[in-house]
Amino acid sequence: MARILLVEDELLIAEDLTHKIRRLGHAVVGHAATGEGAVQQAAETRPDVVLMDVRLRGGMNGVEAARLICKVQAVAVVYVTANANFVAASCDEQQRQFILTKPFTIAQLESVIAKACRPG
Repeated sequence: MARILLVEDELLIAEDLTHKIRRLGHAVVGHAATGEGAVQQAAETRPDVVLMDVRLRGGMNGVEAARLICKVQAVAVVYVTANANFVAASCDEQQRQFILTKPFTIAQLESVIAKACRPG
């Protein structure tokens, strides 16, 4: 079972993802709707995986938030995006990062969480 921090600014999408993550047997240990909130939640909850939407409300996008989170803790980041090229070009090579392209199936979600939970 992975401890997952969900970062998504659309409430209905966040609720749907929470349901799917729990159905797969994982725990959602926190939810944030902004990059700033994600950094705070990550510090408080110490997740195994951050499921990070790239486009967020506020002044910090998901890639920027993930950089800050990964500076202080070893955590895998799964970017959820419709534009995988932007994410791949923007990411820090030191992060354990994965990309889940929208739209995705529950099987794809399960697969990326499993990969993110593997050591190193």
